[in-house]
Amino acid sequence: MELTLSPVYSAWDKQRLKNFYIKGAANMDVSTVYVGEVICQKRALLSNQDYKDIVSALKKSGKTVYMASLALITNKDELERTLQFAHLFDGIEVNSFGVLNLIIKDESLKDKDIIFGPFMNIYNSVATGYIKKFNPARLVIPYEVPYDTIKGITQGADIPVEVNAWGHLSTALSWRCYTARTFELGREDCRKKCFDFPEGILLNTIDDEDLYIMNGIQVLSSKIHCIIEQLDMLKEANVPYLRITPAYHCTADVVNIYSGVVNGNIDKKEAVKMLDAYAEHGLSNGWFLGKPGWEYIAA
Repeated sequence: MELTLSPVYSAWDKQRLKNFYIKGAANMDVSTVYVGEVICQKRALLSNQDYKDIVSALKKSGKTVYMASLALITNKDELERTLQFAHLFDGIEVNSFGVLNLIIKDESLKDKDIIFGPFMNIYNSVATGYIKKFNPARLVIPYEVPYDTIKGITQGADIPVEVNAWGHLSTALSWRCYTARTFELGREDCRKKCFDFPEGILLNTIDDEDLYIMNGIQVLSSKIHCIIEQLDMLKEANVPYLRITPAYHCTADVVNIYSGVVNGNIDKKEAVKMLDAYAEHGLSNGWFLGKPGWEYIAA
């Protein structure tokens, strides 16, 4: 099994983002790195030269580098801007059919890999049968899909599958911006408030229980999804790729722990204890096991 790094879903400033890829991800034990803005085009701060520098550093360290596209596109400009840097990458993670339609019509991108991202909502073998005509190099399973369904997809899809193994779970996307509305601002005049909260804004229930994290137009689980104890199940299901979602402070440590378990150097129970230290609001794996999403069920 190989580890991959998902796109950065939160709003990080430009220099931190560049440093994360060039000085951080380039030295992590991952085979694939996804780069690009998925949540909101207003966060897309990297220039053509920035992308060139990032891709060059990652390729020198032997990584496959894919560009990630927006999950929710609201106008034609966003759709077209999504692909303006695509030629620099090994392929494109598509998160909307609008982007997919542009790619398959663009002759200059015909040799690029197409990855169906988690926001494409491919939930079963019927859907995977349909997307085969696009010859995808990889399918990223949506966040809420349980193991039994994943196993059914891998048995019938004949498409390499990537499963989210660590990170806050995406529960919703909205045309409106939750962060902007918190400050009584509209999405068009949001003043880029997201950058004041690079780890999102925590939401509690009326009983003061941690529940969600607001991330611009996205709502995430407050708990971190962790299936380190279920890696043998994924091996049995022939899942070749495990996806790690970058975190503001601890990505390298998390990758090292997962790598240690995959390579047999760290015991799974010990790994859970180590990872729990990085989960301020707790761990969960309920969705993966067909249980309530906020629960953590030990192996």
